[in-house]
Amino acid sequence: YRTTNPELDPNALAFGDVFKAASILLGIGTSAPRSVTTAQTAQVVEVKGQTRFADVLAGYQWSQGDLTLKAFAGASFVVDTVSPADPNATWTGTFEGAKIVAEAWYNINPSLWTAIDLNYTTIAQTYGARTRAGWRVLPHWSIGLDAGARRFDDGYENVLAARIGALVRYEWAGGEVSLIRGH
Repeated sequence: YRTTNPELDPNALAFGDVFKAASILLGIGTSAPRSVTTAQTAQVVEVKGQTRFADVLAGYQWSQGDLTLKAFAGASFVVDTVSPADPNATWTGTFEGAKIVAEAWYNINPSLWTAIDLNYTTIAQTYGARTRAGWRVLPHWSIGLDAGARRFDDGYENVLAARIGALVRYEWAGGEVSLIRGH
């Protein structure tokens, strides 16, 4: 939902339309193999992780012309697995926490858009940023690039993870769906 009427009463925006924007995000991520010293055996082994996550957020969206700003808060859920299993690893299992997100979108012209997101979750004290740029190849379909970085504590060390990838995005009046693939 986009609020595009600049004539709206600011008090109504602040209190009446707080939940005009909502977000549900689902995803799966796989980490690159890396060597760690296991807590159980004190041996150096190569591990690979998989993270499945879901965010359920509510918030506010404001639009003025080609600029849209969004703020969300809610719950984040993570299932993290490591292979081979290390029973003493701190950050494997299922976790719940709070999450906040701020987004800015800008339509450069009818065919090109860009976005930046900043986020923080209490799960592993994770904070991150990402940027996207896209080209609308059809009225509701975009292709483009997605890049991001996040810092978190994975139970072994404080990790800075970065990625870049290609995206395909479908948008409609009520929201969007994006598929991102990269490293």
